[in-house]
Amino acid sequence: MKTRLFLLLLFPSLLFFSLRVNAQDDITNIFKAGGDVSKLLDGYMAPAGTAFATGLGSNWYNTAATHKTLGFDLTASVGIIQTPSSAQTFSFSNLEYLTPTSGTMPTFVGKEKNGQTFRSTQTINGRPVVTLNTPGGVSNILPAVNLQFTIGLPKGNDVSFRYTPELNYNGFSGKLWGAGLKHDVKQWIPGVKLLPFDASVMVGYTKLDLNYKFPESAVITPEKLVDDPAYLADGVRDDLGYSRQGFGISASALMANLIISKKLMFFTPYIGMGITKTDYKISLNGVYPIYKGLNSSNKVEWENRDNPFNLTKQETMPGLTAGFRLKMLAVLAINAQYTLQKYSVASVGIGINFR
Repeated sequence: MKTRLFLLLLFPSLLFFSLRVNAQDDITNIFKAGGDVSKLLDGYMAPAGTAFATGLGSNWYNTAATHKTLGFDLTASVGIIQTPSSAQTFSFSNLEYLTPTSGTMPTFVGKEKNGQTFRSTQTINGRPVVTLNTPGGVSNILPAVNLQFTIGLPKGNDVSFRYTPELNYNGFSGKLWGAGLKHDVKQWIPGVKLLPFDASVMVGYTKLDLNYKFPESAVITPEKLVDDPAYLADGVRDDLGYSRQGFGISASALMANLIISKKLMFFTPYIGMGITKTDYKISLNGVYPIYKGLNSSNKVEWENRDNPFNLTKQETMPGLTAGFRLKMLAVLAINAQYTLQKYSVASVGIGINFR
């Protein structure tokens, strides 16, 4: 029960990825693309990687004020990441093995639930060797959940921590950590420090690592690369390597913000201005049979590749955050905020505070 709670709280992205990794036909179909596999994987998954990494960089603060020395809070926040329309579809060109029925297809974060239909340019007895339907979009709104502990230090400093030890559940394993520093800058500006508002700067870094091992029913074997197993040429199988198939995700986010807030009794509005830099890598682990094409006997050949693909991308996004914090009772506070950026994030949070 404890493991499930942490997975649902800190790794909600697993729920979305599991929709696809457990969909055997979708995974198999992508690998039918032969030399075009990397183009389809990159186009389909890249926006999702950026979206999940963006969520890691959100919800670091809900006021510009820092704690007194040894004051602390524990805050949980839940947000949704809104993907831009430009990230919901992708176009492709210069395909080597496939002919599409149209020029675009949905990405993982697309609204369109139907994928693209492709046929191989190579045929046997007038029939395409491969006919495949790519995955449709899962959701254009993805979750962002963060649990954070902050403690006050001398000289107007707050240190924040995010941490989850490595967890294993239902084929998934994952761990997360993060650290942030907020500093009161008003104290160093003559005259400004007397004005009735708070101002601070904050930097925060979060790192997430996930791995998933495909269930036996989703393992990709040579027979799944073609429409008819009779099309296959003889080849060397690597069943032990196939059984290791799965994927890994390594994502991180670094954010830096200038924050201004004004406490009005129990109500504290705040704004933040800054940047978020995201970085992610999606890798396929294990051995995969990769479609190569027809041999001289008009049979489909394949080759085995170990850890065949690594998709990486970085993105730097300026953003503007507006929100408010409402103190409830003596130590309880709730907050809501919206960060306007390329991948915008709307979120709410609740925390226990001893300032």
